[in-house]
Amino acid sequence: MIGIIAELKAKPGQGDALLAVMSEAAALVTAHEPGCLFYEVCRSRTDADVIKLFEIYADQAALDAHRTMPHFALIGGKLAPLIAAPPQVETLDAISGSITPPGEGEPVQRTY
Repeated sequence: MIGIIAELKAKPGQGDALLAVMSEAAALVTAHEPGCLFYEVCRSRTDADVIKLFEIYADQAALDAHRTMPHFALIGGKLAPLIAAPPQVETLDAISGSITPPGEGEPVQRTY
C-alpha cells in the first residue's frame, strides 16, 4: 500500500473555502476510486488556513488512477485561486496499521 501526506496552505482567510473544496474532493474520491482505501481531510488546530490530507492507496496503479480521474482536474481548478503555494506532497510506503487491503476483509467506512 502507498501512503500520501499532502499539505495545502490557503491564502489568508481562505481556509474555509479550501476546506469546502477538499471536502468535496474527499466525497468524489471515496465514491469513485475503489483503490483509495483511506482519504482524510484534516484542518490544523493552530492555523485555520492549513489543510492536510492523509491518503492510502492499494497500490501504484490506484495512485496513478487517482491522478487521472476527471474530478482530480476539476478540484485542481477550484484549488488554484485558493492556495498560497503548490501543495507539499510526501509519498510513503505503508508498513503496518489498521487499513484493510482489498480482498482481506471489509474496510472501515466512516461518515462524520
